[in-house]
Amino acid sequence: MGERLSELISQVVTSCKEDLDRLLSDCDQSDELVIQSDDSAKPPSINSELHLPAEIEASIERTTSSFKEHVTSVLANLLHAVPNIADPNDTLVTIKRQQVRPVVCGKRGARLLGMLKSYQQDVAKRMSSSNAV
Repeated sequence: MGERLSELISQVVTSCKEDLDRLLSDCDQSDELVIQSDDSAKPPSINSELHLPAEIEASIERTTSSFKEHVTSVLANLLHAVPNIADPNDTLVTIKRQQVRPVVCGKRGARLLGMLKSYQQDVAKRMSSSNAV
């Protein structure tokens, strides 16, 4: 159970890192575009403000909101990934699950949710079979 959870967490961290790298590269590209357009339009001044074109701002906003939803979904799914914790006396303490369903964004989120559900079912079967023996 611990190996599977650590594998799942490493996959989630890798996915979040890739999304963050993509977001940072988009921001770097937009900075280069703004600097190039500002250089050709007017001489640089010390107190100039940074103004992005509307389409770049909209793109950054969409990327930011989808990244935030993805991270929220991943964290919510991880929160529900381990339904039971074993104490030292071999009695199980159940954790009350939240009633709110996590937000699933896109194919990656749906796939992760499916993996977690099947993992929970597998854990439940193993726990019931070990208790029956």
